[in-house]
Amino acid sequence: MSALNDVRAEIAGKLSAAGCEATTDPKCQVPAVLVGAPSVLMAQGVGGWQVEYPINIMGVPPGNEGALEWMLGELETALTVFPGAAFPRTIEHNGADVPAYVLTVNQSVSNPNC
Repeated sequence: MSALNDVRAEIAGKLSAAGCEATTDPKCQVPAVLVGAPSVLMAQGVGGWQVEYPINIMGVPPGNEGALEWMLGELETALTVFPGAAFPRTIEHNGADVPAYVLTVNQSVSNPNC
């Protein structure tokens, strides 16, 4: 494991503890709450990085009322753990366009090699 993956697992664990069925597996089936691959925004010297982790709350296509209700319930739970802005989107997941809410979590990640 790497420090970047450790933080992904930590975010998923906090979401799961709050009641979301969160995963870090990009091949998960929808509906799902996926903690996705991080974006490294900038280095903090050699000691770490400022990183942004997407939380994709993905419903079943085509995104009917039931899918929206499920996504909004999961979103409310996620926002209790990671307050911030969340936006509805259609995202590509495993070759299909799926309805989703995307919430991002910003973290400082320490470089374990320093």
